[in-house]
Amino acid sequence: MHGAGVVHRDIKPDNILVGEDGAFKICNLGMAAPVNPAGVPCEEDRVCTLWYRAPELVMGVRAYGTAVDVWSLGCVMA
Repeated sequence: MHGAGVVHRDIKPDNILVGEDGAFKICNLGMAAPVNPAGVPCEEDRVCTLWYRAPELVMGVRAYGTAVDVWSLGCVMA
């Protein structure tokens, strides 16, 4: 997803499915947003559930990239 230039922005347990073969699938792309191919991050303030929100978003940063998804996934895994 990140390789295709998309940030999910709402990764949480409710949005992760596990198939019969054990493969994980991310669903609910309602809050997904494109990341500019030139590396310009998203600037929207509509982002994930508070419990899985990256620290930079909690502090009010409006320019962010794919790292917000990585943080959310780390919270889910922990």
